[in-house]
Amino acid sequence: MDAERSGGWDKVMAVVLPLAFGVPLGVLPIVTRWHPGKGGGAPVVGMDAVLDGWFVVGLSVAFHGRWMPAYARRPWLRWGLIGLGVAAAIGAGAFRTWRALG
Repeated sequence: MDAERSGGWDKVMAVVLPLAFGVPLGVLPIVTRWHPGKGGGAPVVGMDAVLDGWFVVGLSVAFHGRWMPAYARRPWLRWGLIGLGVAAAIGAGAFRTWRALG
């Protein structure tokens, strides 16, 4: 996909969607240490809410790195963002699982 020929859809995918989902679902649980439960369940509080927030932020960073047209000519930046986002998401998920098992 060429950066010159790409339409506005790539920019929407790269900027609007990560901000629309990353901020309310990722950053707010990190800051407030609370988010509503899935499917109307009990709210998640404390460290579990923070880890859920880091998981969503990691996915948003990886999504941004993949879809941003300006990074097409900067493969180190693109793959660095994707790797950082995936590492944050996997790390948060693994740490939450480790806490639940321990």
